[in-house]
Amino acid sequence: MTATFSTYALDSMGFRDLIDKGSLAASFMGVTVYEIGGITLPESFADARRTHVAGANYRIALSKSVNAGSQRLIGDDFAESESEWLKEVKATGPFLLVAVGPTAVIECEAGRMMRMPDGSITTYNSFPSLRETLKSLEDGVLPPVVATLSQTTARRPSAIR
Repeated sequence: MTATFSTYALDSMGFRDLIDKGSLAASFMGVTVYEIGGITLPESFADARRTHVAGANYRIALSKSVNAGSQRLIGDDFAESESEWLKEVKATGPFLLVAVGPTAVIECEAGRMMRMPDGSITTYNSFPSLRETLKSLEDGVLPPVVATLSQTTARRPSAIR
């Protein structure tokens, strides 16, 4: 679902016009979360690994907590309120998080930005080609990762409870 906001609404939220095309450049990473059934992890368990498949870099994390896994994977929480997120998606964990990327550095094409109090920048509609770039990377990475995980748990029935 895509939302479109008026200039007034964007200004009210703190977004300002970008001055020049290309004035902002960034690389991006996509994070996909899977709930895993059939395995048990200790409450504080969170582990991450980095590898390469189908021409793309990716990292995976296994964790009982989505935020703990995300912290190990990308150094940031996945959900602002994990308890609310768990209720919303009706999940209990454990979780497999797959981070694909980073992409090559992409220059801003258009859009708006807002500088946050911590110095980070939040953009709105500034990198329209990004979705397709990340989708292409994820299409090469996610199927083999999920298939490998499924095959691994199927070969080790003692790990399934």
